[in-house]
Amino acid sequence: MNKTSKITAFAAPAIMALAVAAPSEAKILLMGSGGWEVSFDGSVNGFYSFVTTEELTTTDVSTNATHTGADADGEDTSRITVGLLPAVWGMNVKAPTTNGLDMSARIGLYPSIQNNRRKNTSQASTGGQNGGNLDLREIFFAVDGSFGKVLVGRTLGLYQGKNILTDMTLFGVGAGAASGGGTTLGRIGWGYVYPNFNAGIRYTTPDFNGVTAQVGIFDPSTIGGSQTATETNQPRFEAELSYAGNVNGISVSAWVNGMYQEAQRSTSEISTTCGNSSNSKDSATACGVNSSVKVGGGAGGLQIGYGGFTLTGSGYMGTGLGTTLMLDTDALDAKGTARGHHGYIAQGTYAFGQGTSIGASYGESRAEETNTDKLQRASTTVGIESQGLLDFMVWHDINKNWRVVAEYGLQEREWHDGVSQDSTNVSVGGFLFW
Repeated sequence: MNKTSKITAFAAPAIMALAVAAPSEAKILLMGSGGWEVSFDGSVNGFYSFVTTEELTTTDVSTNATHTGADADGEDTSRITVGLLPAVWGMNVKAPTTNGLDMSARIGLYPSIQNNRRKNTSQASTGGQNGGNLDLREIFFAVDGSFGKVLVGRTLGLYQGKNILTDMTLFGVGAGAASGGGTTLGRIGWGYVYPNFNAGIRYTTPDFNGVTAQVGIFDPSTIGGSQTATETNQPRFEAELSYAGNVNGISVSAWVNGMYQEAQRSTSEISTTCGNSSNSKDSATACGVNSSVKVGGGAGGLQIGYGGFTLTGSGYMGTGLGTTLMLDTDALDAKGTARGHHGYIAQGTYAFGQGTSIGASYGESRAEETNTDKLQRASTTVGIESQGLLDFMVWHDINKNWRVVAEYGLQEREWHDGVSQDSTNVSVGGFLFW
C-alpha cells in the first residue's frame, strides 16, 4: 500500500465520517472487552490564506443600490484558519454482535481554530480575537444486519452529500477564506449547495454487487430568502441510489439522489408580505403571494479512476435550494416563490506515487431570477446569478499521519444586472490525522 492510499484509509473515520463512517472503522482502540469496542479518531488542520478581492467600480455600484454579498470597496485579507473541514474529534462505541446485529454509535465534535473576523468597528460584537467555534455535527446510532442498516441521529444529509465528499477542496480551502469564524466554503455555493448535518432516520439496503440504496426522513428546515416559510408539518424526504465497483480495471463510482420538502407560511409572514394586518391565509391569494412552498431537487455524479488518474463530475438542479446553504439565504423571492437553482463541478486529479498528488477543478452554482426579482432590481436589491471557482491544488503525504497542501483559487461572482467581482485566494497548510 503506497503512502497516499495509507493516509486515505487512515483518515477515513475522522474525515469521511461525513459519509457516516462506522465506529468499528476507527483506528485507535481505547478498549476492547467482551465484544465491546471504544475508540476515537480525528484530525487537526490549519491554513494561511491570502485573499485579494477587486473593488467594484463607481458604475457597478450605481447600477443598483445593493448587490447581494458584494464587497463594494474590495479587500486584501490574510487569515489563519481551518479549511473546508474543521478539526475532528470522533468518539465511537461498538456493542457486541448479538443475534446477527452490529450496533454502534458515534459522537463527533468539530471545532475551528480561527477567530471571528470583523471588518470595521461597527461590528465589534463579532470579536476580532474571539473564535474557536464548536460544531456538534454528528450524534447517531446505527444497527447493521443482513437486512441492511438503520441509522438514527444527526449526520450529513443524503441530498448532494456525495457531491461534497468527492470534491478535492474537502482537504483544502476553496472559496470563502476571508469570511468569519466558521470553516471556509470549499465549493459550497460554487458547485453544490451545502447539504448540512441534519437529524434523521435513514435506511440503507445491503450491497447488491456494488449497488446500494438509501432512503430517509429528516428534520425539516424553515425555508428562507426574501421571505420565509416557517411552518413545517411534514418531514423532509431524501433518497439515494449509488454504485461502486471495478469495470475492466477502471474504478467506478456513480450516484443519483433527490430531496423534497413542503413548508407553510404563517399568517404573520403573509400579512407582512401583503402589507396589511390580515391574519387570514386567504389574504395571500388576494395580494398574489404564496401561502405554501414546495422545494426539492435532484443531483448526481460519476467518478472514474485508472492508474493515478481520477476524473469526477457532479451536478444538481432544483427549486428553492438556495445558492449556498440548503433552503436558506436566497431560496424564496419577495412573494414567497421558490427560485430555480442549479450547478456542477468538473474535476481531475493525478497521483504521482510516493504521496504526491495534483488536482484541478472548475465549478459554479447558479440562481434563476423570478419575475418579482426582475421588478425589484431598480429599487431594492439584485441577486446573485452565478458563482464560479477555478481551483488548483497540490498535496503531499509526508507519512500516513501528515499531509501538506498548497492551493490557488480564482473566484468570480456575477449578479443578474451584469455586475461581477473577482477574488483570488492563495493558501498553504496541512493536516495531522490520527
